Amino acid sequence: MVIRRRPGVLAAPALTATSVLALSGCAADDSASVRDADEGTATPPRPSVSSGIGRPEIDLPSDLKLIFEDGRTGDRVKDAVLADNAERMRAVDAAIAGTDRGGEAVGFYNTGKALEAATSWVARFEEADATVTGEVRYFDRKVTLKERARLSSRSALTRARASAGIGPPARSRRRPSPAALERPQPGSRQ
Repeated sequence: MVIRRRPGVLAAPALTATSVLALSGCAADDSASVRDADEGTATPPRPSVSSGIGRPEIDLPSDLKLIFEDGRTGDRVKDAVLADNAERMRAVDAAIAGTDRGGEAVGFYNTGKALEAATSWVARFEEADATVTGEVRYFDRKVTLKERARLSSRSALTRARASAGIGPPARSRRRPSPAALERPQPGSRQ
């Protein structure tokens, strides 16, 4: 990622960018071992805006190219999570570049602390009067699904399942015991 400098100090955003990139498994490598985007292994198909979930349209400037590798695992839920992860990164970069001034996409793909971090990250670029440009390659992306997720993660997992066409997870319903069915209910006449 190349940061085009405008008047202002970029030390804090640059340090934060380095941390975010290191923690998210994002990096760019000029070595021949990195797969080329033209080989068909990069950039999974973007989720359809008309998939019934109401996804926002994300437009990036022509001078910014994001390449997402490892977008297909063979598991529909994991593939949907990876696709949403790619859209999350596109949303943040669109907000930084000024093509999503209202932050609609950032708000769609982030909740809780992730939303706070994303909006803070975008604000740092705005304060420094900076933007993003160039090419960023995301590789070695992995998804680990856990059965017991926190509430905020459940909504993301539910969205990922719905986006994969799987629908919400089945909920077990307790059947009332025969004795409970025979008891008169409060307010009922017998």
